[in-house]
Amino acid sequence: MSLRILKSAADYLLVYKPAGLPFHEDSEQPGVMQLLRAMEEAGQIPEGERIFPVHRLDTMTSGILVFARGRKAANQLGNEFRFSRVEKIYAAISDRAPTRVMGTISGDMEKSRDGSWKLLRTTTSPAITHFLSYPYKHGRNLRLFLLRPRTGKTHQIRVALKSIGSPVLGDGRYGGYAAARSEQRGYLHALGIRFTIGEKVVSWVDAPSEGEEFLSSEFRMALGSAGNIFEIKWPGLKPKWKEFEERDAARKEAEKPGKRGSKRRSPLSSDAPPRRKKKRPPKRRGNEDTLKPRGA
Repeated sequence: MSLRILKSAADYLLVYKPAGLPFHEDSEQPGVMQLLRAMEEAGQIPEGERIFPVHRLDTMTSGILVFARGRKAANQLGNEFRFSRVEKIYAAISDRAPTRVMGTISGDMEKSRDGSWKLLRTTTSPAITHFLSYPYKHGRNLRLFLLRPRTGKTHQIRVALKSIGSPVLGDGRYGGYAAARSEQRGYLHALGIRFTIGEKVVSWVDAPSEGEEFLSSEFRMALGSAGNIFEIKWPGLKPKWKEFEERDAARKEAEKPGKRGSKRRSPLSSDAPPRRKKKRPPKRRGNEDTLKPRGA
């Protein structure tokens, strides 16, 4: 399969990337950006400002890629991804039972000698992934995973699933190359994305369209049973309004009189009483009539 344009707007471009296509050009085949430039020259993409990448997908991962059109949009979308304000949802399949069926996977990531990554117990700068799972094909013990990464680290989802004992089906690096050879592809797909650009909120969902297991009727039914993926209540993920509400309540509690650590009112605030200047006593001056001359 080749790149497919999902949506073209004045300030962004949504593209479907097939599995097996590298983002950057390598010795064997062109990368995503090279193919996009070729599509532009061939008139297969509507004319507009220059296209800039703002994130990427692994070679084995299929699904939605976002590109900015123009430097202004590139700066804004780049910040949305950099500060984890973009909602990304992935679908994956595994044939191994997880140690837990839902929850949050969190930990620092460290690169190994062979180029793979591993999850650590420390949380200095953790990769955070929320997930749910559904068993759906009991003959082969397959399980659908829906994942919501809060961060965007290299191989994050693949490492997260391996850490709970359920590597992605067909993922040779983290699930074993012997088992992966019998699969058509690595079953990880960027299913949905929601982001803000300018005053617009853009939401897009695109189901996987390649791979025997992704195209099976059992998988489609399991995915459909999840409903609207943007309304999923992820374990361990508080809604933004709830975070703001709790933060505001904690601030008000800390500012109550008599509370240890309560904030003192600034003398510059409008409700603070004006500070009165202390009156200094006048300096005492000597009387010329009473001063005695030196040596007297």
